Amino acid sequence: MPVSRKFLAIATAVAIVSVLGIVGVYAVHVALRGDEPHRPHLTVYSAGNTVEADAYQYCDLSKLSEVTERWADRQPLTPEQEIEASLEFAGTCDPEGEPALVNIRQGGTVQISLPGEIAGAPWSLLAIYEDEAGSMADVIDDMHRPSERRSVSLPAFTDDGLALRIVEIKLPMGIVDAATGEQAIVSHATWAVHTQISG
Repeated sequence: MPVSRKFLAIATAVAIVSVLGIVGVYAVHVALRGDEPHRPHLTVYSAGNTVEADAYQYCDLSKLSEVTERWADRQPLTPEQEIEASLEFAGTCDPEGEPALVNIRQGGTVQISLPGEIAGAPWSLLAIYEDEAGSMADVIDDMHRPSERRSVSLPAFTDDGLALRIVEIKLPMGIVDAATGEQAIVSHATWAVHTQISG
C-alpha cells in the first residue's frame, strides 16, 4: 500500500522539529555550562597589585583562515557579497572587551607576564607615555620573535616624568588584498592595559 503524501509531509515536519529541538537543547546546555573557547590572558603586576588582563579584541585565527579560503576564489566581489563577507569575517571575532586598569606610582614598574600561547608566536608591544597634559610624548613600538621573551618590564615613569598610560600586546597576521595584491600586517588579537596614577 503506497504511503500518502500527507503522511510523508507530517513525518518530515516531525523529523525537522525534532532535530531543531535537539539542536536548541544542546545550544542552551552549552550556554548554561559555560563552554567558552579558551582565550589566553596577561598577568600584570604594578604598585603591589596583580591583575589578569583578558583580550580586548580577539579573532579566531582558524576561523579567519576558513572564511578567507571561502571568499578567496570569489573575487571580485559584488557590493552584496562584500557586505556578506564583512559580516562573516566579523563573526570570527569575540565582542570587544575592556582594557585592564592598573595603578602606577613614581619609581615603580609595570611587569607583564605572557602565557605560552602569546609568547610562542610573533607578538608586538606598544607602550605610550604621556605628560601631565595628556599629550603623547614617547612611544615604544617593538616586534618580538616567537619564544624570544615571556615577560616585559616597563618603567611607570620616564626620567623626564612622563607617565606610562597605555600598553598593548598584539598578535599580528599578514593579509593580502585580493583585488590589488597589496600586503599588510593587522592584529587578530590585542590585550590592552591602561594605567592610573596612585599616591
